[in-house]
Amino acid sequence: MSKDPTVHIRLSFNVSPALHKKANKMPWGVRAAVLRRLLERIIDAAEEHGPEIYGAVMGGKFDIVGKK
Repeated sequence: MSKDPTVHIRLSFNVSPALHKKANKMPWGVRAAVLRRLLERIIDAAEEHGPEIYGAVMGGKFDIVGKK
């Protein structure tokens, strides 16, 4: 795999029509960058805390806002 940060590999996945409609409300040009960053943060969390983070995300126990 290339170490050149300008080289990108495309990921694609299916979403429901309702989620697609919500995603379309994001400002143009921001959606891909936000999804990349979220994926990176989740993978980093799994590397630091273990694969249980994936279960937390899938189980709805992952709070993007965090606790105050």
